[in-house]
Amino acid sequence: MEAGNFEDALTQLQWAQNNTKDAAITPLVTYRIARLMIESGDNAGARAELDKITDTAWAGRVAELRGDIAIREGDRDAAYTAYTEAQQAQDASQALQLKLDDLAK
Repeated sequence: MEAGNFEDALTQLQWAQNNTKDAAITPLVTYRIARLMIESGDNAGARAELDKITDTAWAGRVAELRGDIAIREGDRDAAYTAYTEAQQAQDASQALQLKLDDLAK
């Protein structure tokens, strides 16, 4: 991924997603797949991956990424809703307030 080869990174992550037996790793791998899909322009695929993450410990990160997708699609209202939801979660990122502030401008 760091080398910019998203396709190979996606293939490796999908392999890990399909072959891991560790339930703690699954949401991490799925989240990274969604991020790669967003970078590749596959917002619908990214949303579908995010739908697979049901672990509540990931709720904030998932909502924030949904907000990022909405921003890329120009839907500021949906982004605000997702970011606000993310802000309420235990795993809210520090950058989240900056994203909300940017929406207010």
